Amino acid sequence: MVEAMPNVFVFNSLMTQFMHPWRKTVEQGKLRIILDNFKRRVGALDEYIIVWKKESTHPYLVREPNGIVVGEVLYDVPNDVIHLLDEYELSPKRNYRVEETIRLEDGSTVEAFVYVWRGEDIHEKDEEFKTLLPDDLIPESLKQDIVPE
Repeated sequence: MVEAMPNVFVFNSLMTQFMHPWRKTVEQGKLRIILDNFKRRVGALDEYIIVWKKESTHPYLVREPNGIVVGEVLYDVPNDVIHLLDEYELSPKRNYRVEETIRLEDGSTVEAFVYVWRGEDIHEKDEEFKTLLPDDLIPESLKQDIVPE
């Protein structure tokens, strides 16, 4: 029996170039080329938020009971690519990898690895986000959860 390969949830610079214009630093490297080969779907991760720490150059995922983050799910990622992602995310030193349930735009769910910030002081932040996607790229079925009325 062949074991299924894991999925991975991404929310920032590892999203598709079309969806995330800030991805220029990753475009130059091999990780972008490798990740662009995987099927992707937009999804929502509940009970987390994106935090941009004062001392950081990029955002982190942290647990928040009423939070939601919209990003992409990469499907069937082999272990060698998971190890590359671990290195990129500085796991387990800066972030830890955990499996969570992701809600897709059609209402179905899928399990995926998520990289969560290991640090403390999560409430000392400059900005908090629910997504880094532009409003017009958020699926209608997820907008009600993240766009303020």
